[in-house]
Order: sequence, then structure tokens, then C-alpha cells
Amino acid sequence: TQLGILYRYKDTGEYVLGSKLIEYGMAAVDQENVIDRITPFMHEINEKFSNTVLFSSWTQNGPMIVKDLNKNRGINIGAQIGTLLPLRSASGKVFMSFMDEHMIQEWKEKELMQIPREKAGLLEDECKIIREKEIAFAREPLVPSVSSVSIPVLNYKKKLLGSVTVVGFSEVIPQNEHHELSRYLIDISQEISGIFGYQ
Repeated sequence: TQLGILYRYKDTGEYVLGSKLIEYGMAAVDQENVIDRITPFMHEINEKFSNTVLFSSWTQNGPMIVKDLNKNRGINIGAQIGTLLPLRSASGKVFMSFMDEHMIQEWKEKELMQIPREKAGLLEDECKIIREKEIAFAREPLVPSVSSVSIPVLNYKKKLLGSVTVVGFSEVIPQNEHHELSRYLIDISQEISGIFGYQ
């Protein structure tokens, strides 16, 4: 805790990742120069949606937010840099759909234990659609009235480098791929992944 590797909550005594570990993780993400390359697209998405835009990357404990752009700082979206995202979030669904099974197995098992069995089955079916359409939706996964839509960032090996997620009030966040903003995100997703050689 003194080195900032772990942080301990005073009230519960629970340990979570500390600021130094988050910093190291972000440095590791930057090795592929991903954040620098996608930041202009995040700004473009932020301008188009006027909502929070997040970039999440994989860690041993699950997908973590490593960059955020937010014009409306007053809105509590239930997430900030360093937040680990659950499986039922739009970003979590992207990681479940595109990450190598052996890398996410522990995280996935732990997350699925917190979801009713019938919903877990539906989630597996949803992941097939996400792989096909390359876009994921989540209705109010963390905070009431706040929903999200997420796109994968893939490289030439179809390896997931991370996810770009738009978070905002449920009434303005699309819930299917036919929405105008969904089509815009699918197009920009192709452009972003194209930088990393994805066809």
C-alpha cells in the first residue's frame, strides 16, 4: 500500500488495485501506442454523442477503464479511470466476446456466478451476435438511468486491444444496431481497428 500497488478501503479493509499499478497498466497499454492512436477518435465520438467516452483495456482482474473523456462531469456514470467493468456492462460483453477464452476464464466464471443462470445463457447467445455485429449494448448495468454502447478495437490478428464505450442517460444511448448512432459507431470501429491492420 505504501508503494501504491494496492489501496485499502478504511471502512471494509478490502484491498483493490492502487494508483501505481494502474499507472503501470496504462504504460503497458501504451506499448502498442493504442491510447495515442484512438484519442482523436474518442474526441470525435465525444463531439458526436456529447456523452462520456471510455477506453478500456484488459487486466488480470478484468477490463479496466484506462482513459475517459467527459464533458458532463456532473453526471455519475458509475465509472472512472481504474474502474474494473463487470461482464454485464457493454464493455464487459465486448471482452467476453472477443478475448481468448483462456485469458478471461477466471474473470468470466467469477462474473457469471453473480448472474442468474438463465441470464448467463442469454449472455452467451448475445456474445455470438456481438462477434458478428461488432457492437455491444447494456441497459443500466451499473447505475439506474445510465446505459452504454461499446465497440471493439481489434488488430490484424483479430486480437482485442480494448473497447471504446459511450456512456450516458438511457434515453439517448442506442439499444440496437439499427440506430443511427450505432451505425456511426460500427463505421468508426472499422476505421479505428483499420489503424491496427484489422480488415
